[in-house]
Amino acid sequence: MHMRRGSFPTVVVISFLVTACTPAIHILKPDRANPFDPVTQAVVSFETKFNPGEAWHVDLDGTNLSGFSPAPVPGGTSSVPLSITSAGTHKITASATCGTFCVYNSDVVDFTPPALIYNSTSYVRVDRNLKQFQPDSVYVGVQNFRSVPISVTIVETSSPKRVKLAAPGGAFQPPGSAITVTIPASTTKADFQIQGDVLGFYVLGFNAPGVAGGVGAGNVMP
Repeated sequence: MHMRRGSFPTVVVISFLVTACTPAIHILKPDRANPFDPVTQAVVSFETKFNPGEAWHVDLDGTNLSGFSPAPVPGGTSSVPLSITSAGTHKITASATCGTFCVYNSDVVDFTPPALIYNSTSYVRVDRNLKQFQPDSVYVGVQNFRSVPISVTIVETSSPKRVKLAAPGGAFQPPGSAITVTIPASTTKADFQIQGDVLGFYVLGFNAPGVAGGVGAGNVMP
């Protein structure tokens, strides 16, 4: 009687058991314990069973990340810079294989880095019209509390320059000069002062490491 070896059901069982293995790559940053923190890099560690010669990947929202340093090795830790350009929740996924029918479980981290928004702690900015030569109080906001503060650089990006800016308690700076304000970890906004000197439409830019930058705008009116 003829008997076939390695029948299809057996292959399926073996494949299922192999894919049930624990991950060979672990995501250290973004930090799953602090999903609302700024994120400047992805950091991963590799189990001793990791084989860099087999297929593996770490991706951000489905786009493969490359350029890890130092080069990934079993038992090592590597990082790669991240640039967050859009608001909302993002996903880092790390996967590795160990042969044709061998796939380790993936490690996944969902994180929601801050998005800098003009006069709002939601994702919808609130622009501000200004009366010429009259100081006004405005703010830059984010959506969630964090474990770390955020140092935000604010600068007018429109031309010609129409407004002057001042940090809380500070003097107004010349038009076009940047200021820096800090959003504490326990709050979701930082106030600053603005004054319109030249009539017309102004635009501000908000930037900080590891966050989604934002803009603010309005009209300087008589």
